Amino acid sequence: QNGQDDLVWHNATKQDDGSYKVTISASQHKWNSGKYIVHGYIVDVSGKNIGFGATSADVAAPKKIGSASRGNYNVLNKIVYLDAGHGGYDPG
Repeated sequence: QNGQDDLVWHNATKQDDGSYKVTISASQHKWNSGKYIVHGYIVDVSGKNIGFGATSADVAAPKKIGSASRGNYNVLNKIVYLDAGHGGYDPG
């Protein structure tokens, strides 16, 4: 909704298995339901952002706003895993 007025940049964290993980909360996007589009970028040695992929997920944001740590277990959390590559001809 409303274009990209709720665009948020997230930094993924490298996992022990070499993949990257970031947690994105609907609360950071005005609790909007609908299709969320996620683009992946890497930063090269010169500091330039390079897009490497995109995906989307249909999100039904919860009606009750709050946090799970305060007893609201309806809070929506989606996890996106980014695989850095598979080696060989596909180094990532």
